[in-house]
Amino acid sequence: MDEGGYFIIVPEEEKGIIAVKHFSNEDRLLRVIKGQNVKNIYHTIIDNEWITELSHAAYLGKELERAKLSMDSKSEITYTQGGC
Repeated sequence: MDEGGYFIIVPEEEKGIIAVKHFSNEDRLLRVIKGQNVKNIYHTIIDNEWITELSHAAYLGKELERAKLSMDSKSEITYTQGGC
């Protein structure tokens, strides 16, 4: 478990943005990061050291890309975090 907490990724397709909710490991909402550019969202999280484990950073980057692809595809496929 990452000491920095965990993240829930919420694509807001109607607004064209992705929201990332950052929670403490005690389930307290710490912050919400929103944007259209997943690279900027990712770097905001990394630069502020809100992630403490490299594997968590890699997972978050992968999931942000998946969320963006689901929004860009204009299909009925919805993003599910950690899903196949």
